[in-house]
Amino acid sequence: MIALREKPTETLAKIAKYTPWQVERKFEAYLRASEELDSLQSSERYFEKEYPGNDRDKHLAEIRKMIGQMESIIAGLSCPRTIGRLCRENMEMTIDFISLLVNDLRRYLILDRMITDSGIQVLSNLIVSTYPALTLEEIAVCFAQAKKGFYGEDYQRLDGSTVMKWLRLYIEDKHERLANKHYSNEVQYKAGKEMGRSERGESLKVFLDKATGAVLLMQANSEKK
Repeated sequence: MIALREKPTETLAKIAKYTPWQVERKFEAYLRASEELDSLQSSERYFEKEYPGNDRDKHLAEIRKMIGQMESIIAGLSCPRTIGRLCRENMEMTIDFISLLVNDLRRYLILDRMITDSGIQVLSNLIVSTYPALTLEEIAVCFAQAKKGFYGEDYQRLDGSTVMKWLRLYIEDKHERLANKHYSNEVQYKAGKEMGRSERGESLKVFLDKATGAVLLMQANSEKK
């Protein structure tokens, strides 16, 4: 939110380069990294207070090194915060951010029938009440896809119903992606070829390598001109 407030044009340009899959992968990486960090911190407490072995310091050094790596990874990821949660923290600012996204869309699409300033305010409140589980990043990516004609290229007007339709289609696509991913994971698991083994015994080193790769990929995409 800070970046969007201080550098709206630059931030929107970066978000526009993301695909829905990249945003979801970035959020997933954050959640998984947070879970791994919690686990490492629990291990650290165990070795500090309960472990009786003589090699306690060695284990603590290894764990703390991993904690440092994980904290660096988390610092490069985005915490998924829904607009519903953001509204509970600061409703006025959240509405302003959504209005900024809609207005950016209005400036891009040159149509005869365009939503008014007052209409943007009403629409922003409607988006929050209808789709509180969306994040600002997801809304921005949805609008970026609309600019590219993802929801059809023959736009006759830009009004509240049109924007709400785009968001509905985005969510339907998201649910389909998640369902396909879940099915794929189930098939791989049953075949003994789990791809996400961190929950089923994957070594922390492998997870760290994957998470670091995800961060570097997102940074590279955001820096492309």
